[in-house]
Amino acid sequence: MTIGEAPTRITFKIKERSTDPENEVTLRLYGQEHRVYTHHILCSGTDQLRQRLLLKAIQDHGYVRDVSNPCWPLSYPRAVRFGSVHDGPCTGSNASLRTPTSEDVFQVTGSSNSSACRKLMGSLFDDSLFCGFSQCSLNGVFQPNITRFQVISEALDLVKKMTPSTDLGQAVDSFCGLSMEELSKRFQMTPDSLADHCSVSTFIYYLSTRGFLFDLDSSGQITFQEKVGNLSAGWALGYMLNLTNTIPEDKLSSLKAIEYGIWPLLFILFVLMLTGSFTRIAYRVMAKDNGEDRILEGL
Repeated sequence: MTIGEAPTRITFKIKERSTDPENEVTLRLYGQEHRVYTHHILCSGTDQLRQRLLLKAIQDHGYVRDVSNPCWPLSYPRAVRFGSVHDGPCTGSNASLRTPTSEDVFQVTGSSNSSACRKLMGSLFDDSLFCGFSQCSLNGVFQPNITRFQVISEALDLVKKMTPSTDLGQAVDSFCGLSMEELSKRFQMTPDSLADHCSVSTFIYYLSTRGFLFDLDSSGQITFQEKVGNLSAGWALGYMLNLTNTIPEDKLSSLKAIEYGIWPLLFILFVLMLTGSFTRIAYRVMAKDNGEDRILEGL
């Protein structure tokens, strides 16, 4: 699963055909076929989540000009123009008769409330949608069986570095409970970037516990990272597309290694063969010279 500015994308390697063939693709790499199921969650990129959360917070406060955002650090302030969170394909449909104009400005202040942030995040998704498959995740979308899962996100990378807790919920609570001053001391990032990391972390926790129902107690089933093969994977889809282009379609030729103990024997055989070749050449040269000497003596 990749979470970034683009819509969140989740990809599974599946063994059998899924019940949602529209989102299934078969890839052929190294002469082998791999069946992959992939789906992107609309309006779930970091920028879109921020807009939707801010709009929902403003709506929940009845469009008053002073708004509290539980997903921001305590007392962190920001002036938000209504058009910046309302005008867009992911939020524009929420218009009502009481909707302010695009130029209206709201003073949003962080309240650093992890439980309220989870509740606000959950209100953005509809858990009541009909599931037409054997099992579903968010919004009635088909979900394959999960064996091992990997999440690529810069926000969760910060959570990992900051909290030693193995419990994802506790780690997110600790991270969301920090003030902007504490965050700025630990991480060399702009305040605006740090302010939204709690929202992204909460979103991942929501996906893990409510959306895809990961077994967080299962060791090694879910991992979080920012790099793949020591390379930054900030845009994992682009990284994979670029990497896939370098992989030949046909199966690679088989290369068999030789055990270390055989190398000395091969070296000795090579020396003997080389010595024998030189000896044979020298013998033929000497025999030729002796033959010429006999011919001269006969004359």
